[in-house]
Amino acid sequence: MKKNVIFCFLVFCYNQILIGQEINVKGKVRNEYGNPIIFATAVLFEHDSIPVAAAYTDSLGDFILNHKVGEYRLTVSWLNSDVITKKIIVTHDLDLGEFILNENINLDEISITSRKKMFERKTDRIIFNVSQSTSATGFSALETLALTPLVSVNGQGEIAIVGKNRVGILIDDKIVYLSGSELTSYLSNIRSENIARIEVLTSPPSKFDAQGNSGLINIVLNKNENLGWNGSLTSTVKQATYTSLSNNISLNYSSSKLSSSVVLRHYYTSLKALENYEIWQKKSLVSKENRHDFYKGMGVETRFNYAWSKNTKLGLIYNYGTADDDKDVHNSASFYDQNTLYKDLSTAATHNIKTPVHTLNLYAQSKLSNRGDQVDIGLNYFDTSANSIVDFTTIDVLNPLLADRVKTSSTVGYGILSTTADFVLNSTWSNLSFGLKYVTMRNNSDVGYFNWTDRGYWIDPTKSALFNYKENIYAGYFDFSKIFFKTWQLKLGLRYEYTNTQGISKTVDESKKTKYDNFFPSVYVTHTLNDFHVFYMSYNKRINRPSFREVDPFRWYSNPYSYSEGNPLLSPSYNYNFELGYLFHNYLSIDLYYQELHNEFGQISNFENDVEVSSYYNYYNQNNLGVNVMYTRSLLSFLENSISFNMAYVKAQPKMEDIIGESGLFTSYYINNTLTLNPEHSFLLVNYWQRLPSKKGNSSLRNMASFDIGFKFLFFDQKLSFNIVVNDLFQQLRAKGEKKFDTNHQQFNNYYDARNLSFSATYNFGKSKHGEKNKTIDFEETSRAN
Repeated sequence: MKKNVIFCFLVFCYNQILIGQEINVKGKVRNEYGNPIIFATAVLFEHDSIPVAAAYTDSLGDFILNHKVGEYRLTVSWLNSDVITKKIIVTHDLDLGEFILNENINLDEISITSRKKMFERKTDRIIFNVSQSTSATGFSALETLALTPLVSVNGQGEIAIVGKNRVGILIDDKIVYLSGSELTSYLSNIRSENIARIEVLTSPPSKFDAQGNSGLINIVLNKNENLGWNGSLTSTVKQATYTSLSNNISLNYSSSKLSSSVVLRHYYTSLKALENYEIWQKKSLVSKENRHDFYKGMGVETRFNYAWSKNTKLGLIYNYGTADDDKDVHNSASFYDQNTLYKDLSTAATHNIKTPVHTLNLYAQSKLSNRGDQVDIGLNYFDTSANSIVDFTTIDVLNPLLADRVKTSSTVGYGILSTTADFVLNSTWSNLSFGLKYVTMRNNSDVGYFNWTDRGYWIDPTKSALFNYKENIYAGYFDFSKIFFKTWQLKLGLRYEYTNTQGISKTVDESKKTKYDNFFPSVYVTHTLNDFHVFYMSYNKRINRPSFREVDPFRWYSNPYSYSEGNPLLSPSYNYNFELGYLFHNYLSIDLYYQELHNEFGQISNFENDVEVSSYYNYYNQNNLGVNVMYTRSLLSFLENSISFNMAYVKAQPKMEDIIGESGLFTSYYINNTLTLNPEHSFLLVNYWQRLPSKKGNSSLRNMASFDIGFKFLFFDQKLSFNIVVNDLFQQLRAKGEKKFDTNHQQFNNYYDARNLSFSATYNFGKSKHGEKNKTIDFEETSRAN
């Protein structure tokens, strides 16, 4: 009896120990082809209905749940699958083996849903799941990019990855075809409600074109997954110095075979710009410009996706946009010789540029086997022709009887045609993808310079030009990925590109041909120690080819004594990127990176025979050694926030004798917060970012920052959202700095009316049943059409 009592007491104590300790329950989730499923959800339920533990599968399809001893109901599910339910008794660490999910089940059959993490860090990219962010609803794509970790958006709408430059912007895996104000306006008219996620590809794989030195930013739109009709209406009004507005309407329709959408956009933007530029040397220049910019335009995008058969889909995307850009410019330019003013120019100018843009994408996608093997074939075409007229009158205040009255007219047309073929082959041993691509580009410019005389405008043939540019690119790539020892994943990629170009200046009867080829390797290694600790490494090489404008030798005059020109001798720059990272529990990432930039090019201003000349040169190399830290965990239930920090040591080596290379720190940080005032309908937004004084190339950049604060309100079961936001409250978004040369010293101080009060309203309507997904398109060359 005594022994039985002691035995029962020991069993009771043992059970209490078991009940009090954490037990690991693990398993693996695969699809019907044997491939791991990422972000599947495993949930433990107590008493069949109370969730007590949950986990997502990692890149290997593995999950680990931590909880106490007991009886539970386990569910395993994924977005496009059925739900597997299993009763389990947990007494010790348990390995449940594999769960096979069928991905072809309609979402109506899923009863357990899970919420994705708002921010995710992968080997080659950072993912901002916009659909999971309260703060991002009711904004434009441009404003949403400003909320994305490691992305900066300045007062002109220029987008960059923090600490880097020359970034490419993609929509659904294809480079956006626009640049400058048209790109800004286009992104301003994409609503965040239509964005599924934003991917910051700091180390793009070989499938993507090698163009774009510092990586890519991919905006992935929500696919037209809703059966029946649905859509949204958005209107935005911004008040800065002047008033701007935009409108957007989206209509979607889906059936069992057809998925389609139409998006109409309209905008009118009015901005004040202040630009101050100084060049100090033996002969010096002080330029001050006060400009009023008007941008107005409209556009339409249509998408059709048709299921030809069970395994084959056909699709079409057509986008048309027209932009009318006007500028009223008042410029004063004072010229000094040994501090003595000898020319004091006052210029009044008007600019008008009309730009129609056509883009057509055709694609076919077909599954080749039950293992997920498939082939994608695409044909992409882009065409635009910008017609501009610039009128300016320049008076020398020191000699007001002499005036220059000039008109320039230009037609600059770009055309790009590309064809792609991509293949995916899967096996239980490895995954392999490969593809081919052919691109042909042409650029024709016809620019005339006309002087006013008593008999009207007469052309000046010495300042007018005809220039044609052609470029062909032949490319092929392959990517190989393999999982080793369950916790290691290796991905190897190699891309080959052969390029030939021809620039013909008909004005001076000169022709320049170039031919070059390159291999672009990429390597990714990931080690998943467990759910809490992931280590990764990546390496890749990229290229940045000059845009058409940067190689066009025509002179673009702002007054008779100041012009900019392209350089037909400009060559590409190359970038070698290495990253080593650590991810803790998917909310803290630390990335060390090293970047070598070779043969970088940019615009340099100088004096030539009393005339200011700005041209493009390959003028420096640069090495960056830095660290990125991103923290995205909300410690309070009513707070949604993200914090990121970047610091890099920059050292530039000049390639031209007159350039002085800078070295020093480049430092910035971002803090984004959304406070829930009422979980049903009201939120407070408080965001701040700052770039501390930094170095780059031969430039020393001053402090730049932006403080944004606003309110968001949701009504009618969150179908109507209303935002009130003040951007750049303290007018800190100024581009200030200096450039250093052996023979001169240059300073700049620019502000582009970034402080504004914004009102926006979005209304969503229609049904919400999930259907087919749309295909994304690869058409990346058109970023150079600027």
